[in-house]
Amino acid sequence: MRTGKGWRLAEAARNMTARRHRRFSYGDWLCFCFIAGVTAGTAAALSFGNAASAEIRAFEYAVPSASLWAAGLKARLADAVVAGGIKKTLANGVFLTVLIKRLFQAGAGWLAGLMICSRFFFGCLTVWAGMCVSVSFAALTLEKGAVALPSYLWYSFPQGIIYFFVWTVLAGWAGGRERRLRAGAFLLLMAVTAMGAALECVFHG
Repeated sequence: MRTGKGWRLAEAARNMTARRHRRFSYGDWLCFCFIAGVTAGTAAALSFGNAASAEIRAFEYAVPSASLWAAGLKARLADAVVAGGIKKTLANGVFLTVLIKRLFQAGAGWLAGLMICSRFFFGCLTVWAGMCVSVSFAALTLEKGAVALPSYLWYSFPQGIIYFFVWTVLAGWAGGRERRLRAGAFLLLMAVTAMGAALECVFHG
């Protein structure tokens, strides 16, 4: 076993060199883009105030009413399953607006995966996602204060789980080596996205 101060210094230098030469992975790039988006969105929300934050949040979300949080999940479920409740919710104009918006976002992620610089373009979409998350959370913080986090989690459930799944699949396609249409898989993914939009309107429309 080697001992001595010189050997320890040489070992430390090798470890430092290895860390410096560690590849900046695709996952690191997406994390960087998301953090950059969160930072930019938070700065925008703090700079332009609650009115501008509400407008951006209205563009990205269906802007659920504040009373939904007080009503709770159980009451909202009861309202959704009554006769004609779901049909009425899905038939209004809000569902169509949200559906088009979500399908457009999923389509943008799919198109990004078909481009030569797919990782870069999907990173740009991730920046936008981070901005939407941070602006929404900042707006809720200004409105609700200490209960902003549970309110945001409530507004993101259950459709947030579906959207995160869609984003993960699209990110995997964009990070792959092959540029394939994946038409069948994409249509299935669009159906899943539509289900998420329906749940978003039923629970928060």
